[in-house]
Amino acid sequence: MKKILFLFAAFGLLAACSKSDTGPKWNDKLGSCLQNFDYQYEKLLTKADIGKHIDIDEATYKLEVSAMKGQYGNATYSWNSDRPDVEMELLGHTIMTPDKNRAELTQLHFYNAKELELYSQQSVIDLFDIEYRKLSDAEVKEMRENLEREYAGDPAGLEQAHKFLDARLDFDYKRVEQLGDRAYWTWGDYGLELNVLAGTASFSLRTKFSADAETTLSITVALAKEILAKCN
Repeated sequence: MKKILFLFAAFGLLAACSKSDTGPKWNDKLGSCLQNFDYQYEKLLTKADIGKHIDIDEATYKLEVSAMKGQYGNATYSWNSDRPDVEMELLGHTIMTPDKNRAELTQLHFYNAKELELYSQQSVIDLFDIEYRKLSDAEVKEMRENLEREYAGDPAGLEQAHKFLDARLDFDYKRVEQLGDRAYWTWGDYGLELNVLAGTASFSLRTKFSADAETTLSITVALAKEILAKCN
């Protein structure tokens, strides 16, 4: 998702967005605590944490921790579900794959002052919101006007920029209240994505515990709270 921010900056779009300054400009307590876990995702979210909120099939349970460390590392817990297999496209071929229950923690990121300056935002909350919230008609209008000025005399560049903005407008994230400083979720073919901001830190949970979005969301929010509780 940070690629989205970079492209927004590259296309000159972020300055058009409203700066609500809806929260503290800097809150490093939670961010510092989460940073102390040193990207050990399996310690931030444990099997015991998950087991408090959903039954785990011990016979098929599996934990995978990526060799990559840092923001793009992850810890993924999975086990069999009672749901039928689902279709998946692999190298141009359609295959059937088990629709497992799973919880993946990834994308732990720590915002800094340079990012606020780069993306022309007043607070970490404003910057996080830009990635996920629905843009207003006025913001979209101003963005398109900015593009027209930025790419005057460059039809190909203008077309590309408009396509990027159109893709951003297709985002369908919904707000979760009373979770961290901000939280947004979306549901797709492969399950749920929940993105949480806590102080200067953000992380993503990618989960599926049911064919029902609301059921999966309820459990996923509970898992996010388990993570945040480690830094109370």
